[in-house]
Amino acid sequence: MEFQFEPASFPWLTVSIVLPLIAAGILFFLSERFAKPISIVISAVVFAISTWMLFAYDYSHYAIQFYEKYNWIPQFGVSYEVGVDALSLTMYWLTALSFLISFIWSVNIKKRVKEYFIAFLVLEAACIGVFVAWDMVWFYIFWEAMLIPMFLIIGVWGYAERIYAATKFFIYTFFGSLFLLIGVVGMYVYQYFHTGKLSTSYFDLANLGLPFNLEIIFFLLLALGFAIKVPMWPFHTWLPAAHVQAPTAGSVILAAVLLKMGTYGFVRFSLPWFPEASKYFIPVCLHLV
Repeated sequence: MEFQFEPASFPWLTVSIVLPLIAAGILFFLSERFAKPISIVISAVVFAISTWMLFAYDYSHYAIQFYEKYNWIPQFGVSYEVGVDALSLTMYWLTALSFLISFIWSVNIKKRVKEYFIAFLVLEAACIGVFVAWDMVWFYIFWEAMLIPMFLIIGVWGYAERIYAATKFFIYTFFGSLFLLIGVVGMYVYQYFHTGKLSTSYFDLANLGLPFNLEIIFFLLLALGFAIKVPMWPFHTWLPAAHVQAPTAGSVILAAVLLKMGTYGFVRFSLPWFPEASKYFIPVCLHLV
């Protein structure tokens, strides 16, 4: 696969990730009364950036636009790499909108207000990171970083059975993430032994040219991780409890953002990386959905 890149003139995507994290850090040292207005303002700024990018994006051709890349651990081929195509830009905008709505809806929160908004700010940064990251180490960091704030949102601010729901959510999604990690590490090792190159970039891993038997193995590993997040049968039993027990804003984010990540993973990784395995498993997927 060939990819085109259009570098960002300003690191807007990085700003969208870092801004909520900075705000979360600042809130630790401020009075509780500042939590709501600061969170709403920060979320509004992120939404404004995403909306501007939605209109500034050039839809006339396919390219990774607003692209940023900085070497992080070059000896292992790890870089900070973010950008958007039409799919990830749409998900980024939807994420920013959903969080802004959730922050506005949460103005009546009375219990541990500061901690509540800090958890949501961290969750927003992680969710945006998932949709814009093109380095698999950073993608996985963002993917895992979602678990803790969402676990707290359900477990602390949820309803009567919140502890059970939060624990079940965490266990299912954590084990799904392990399968995802094993798959990505396996591809990374295969890349080294067959090309002599080390890279965690999506674009390098997309061009490995895996043999069919390895496509099947890696497809199944990543599919398990994504299927739990969708969630697909028979990995769906965590969802009813999480939806019912989460606070309203948490349920909104769960439905509008987190559940989309599983499908995004299939479209972004499973289909283009493992085309032959994807065709092979079409009958199975049709039965599961």
